[in-house]
Amino acid sequence: MLNRPLAAALLLVSPLVAIASPLTEQLADLDARLAAVASHGPNFPEAIDLHRLRALAYARAFQDECRAHQAAAAAEAALYLDNPHAALLPSYASHRYSLTATLAWGRGQCSDTEDELVQETETARNDALRALEAAVQSHAYDDEAFVRFQIANYARILGDTEASLAMLESAIALDDAHGLRDDGDENRRFWAEWKQVEVDSLSPAPTPPSFTLNFRWHPTQIDIDSTYVKTLYASSPPVTHTFDASASGALLPRNGGGFLVKLSDLAVQSRAAYSDQDTDARMARLIQEVGAKTPVAEIDRDGNFVGLADFDAYQQGLRASAGAMLDALFPSAGPDRARAQAAVDAYVTERVSKRSLENDMGRSHALNTAIWVGSTLETGKTMTLDLNLPLDGVPSVVVLHRLEFRLDGAAPCQANDVAAPHCVEIEMEATPTPEAINGIDAALVKQGKGHLHYWSSLKNRIIVDPNTLLSYQQDMRRAHYLQLDNSAVESEVTQSLDRVNYRPSGTRSLR
Repeated sequence: MLNRPLAAALLLVSPLVAIASPLTEQLADLDARLAAVASHGPNFPEAIDLHRLRALAYARAFQDECRAHQAAAAAEAALYLDNPHAALLPSYASHRYSLTATLAWGRGQCSDTEDELVQETETARNDALRALEAAVQSHAYDDEAFVRFQIANYARILGDTEASLAMLESAIALDDAHGLRDDGDENRRFWAEWKQVEVDSLSPAPTPPSFTLNFRWHPTQIDIDSTYVKTLYASSPPVTHTFDASASGALLPRNGGGFLVKLSDLAVQSRAAYSDQDTDARMARLIQEVGAKTPVAEIDRDGNFVGLADFDAYQQGLRASAGAMLDALFPSAGPDRARAQAAVDAYVTERVSKRSLENDMGRSHALNTAIWVGSTLETGKTMTLDLNLPLDGVPSVVVLHRLEFRLDGAAPCQANDVAAPHCVEIEMEATPTPEAINGIDAALVKQGKGHLHYWSSLKNRIIVDPNTLLSYQQDMRRAHYLQLDNSAVESEVTQSLDRVNYRPSGTRSLR
């Protein structure tokens, strides 16, 4: 029942991490990359992830010096698994279990008895199932396809041929649905080997469909529900704040063509209970509520952001609303009230200025709508674009980012939509260019502030109707690591999920 030689040979090449070079070459490449970021310290996310890759390289090198290589794999893995800053990495939720699965599999390949092999392989399968759950929840289709292959291979080692083939076929179906053609071709070759048939026995991958995205908004009522989570990793244990928000509004006709985006009935609720003594948290909630209010945005007939309407009236109302909330939270004069007033004044002046809001809302509209108008995207094809975006953690600094994006295929417009999907899913990842970060670093050194140790990742997933470019969902994850020489580390992850429901004008929300 146990087919160790075949299973071992099969895992030497994985669909996502092709191992085409000897261990020494892999380690030399990884060591060079580690040396390039060594000056940023052991908690730098890029360095942490390189230790994960070193662990994987050692774990798979079981042909020679098996025990020594598995020990080295465990030591490298600990630098990833035991460092809380690893959670900043965008695929951490699935990668950590996929890594521990590979470590268990490697120990099984080194085992002296079949009992040990079975036990370790079962551990590997269980961890891979956890990785699969995390990948599904985060819509990380590349990771999901690889983990499905892992589970299929572990089932094959354990002699469960039926489960193994079913899982591999589910990986192929996932590849086909999301246009992951290279991974799909490789999985088809494995399927043919395992079935001992010609690869042509399995239907070839379908041609990935293309979608043209057109701007055809129409007047409509809007309901929005949002969840916002911020986790700070500079302290131990990490500190998390979660807020829920809701709003109603409308897309209204604009004079001269286009639309006005008007939101109202905004409400923000913290999931944490606040005591009278918890003034810092209460001020955080206050600023969150002030920042949640948005002025009317103008969109032209071609889908471009024009600016904000009646901003002065909006800002006056904002200050009045903030004053009322301050009165409710701090009814008595004193240092807490003064500190809260100063914080709100600074926020309104600096972060809720017309220029700041127009920049933020314009970029958000561009990422969700404007840059897609009239484009035709092929499912699974990764494309790149350079955009000026705020530096995460330093929003006043705008630098050039490299944006990679991919249309992942058809998707339900809403999670509970049982009808045939008529929306599409687009995922984007933006990172500042090395030249931009190097320029900031040089300027800081020149000012005597020391070197900048900076890393960030911005991932944005949107669900839109390609026939109208109305957005039904936006799932954004931002993470950054920031430190100047001899200063404290700032590292955090913020996640926001916005869900939008459209209804005919004049109807009432059921919320």
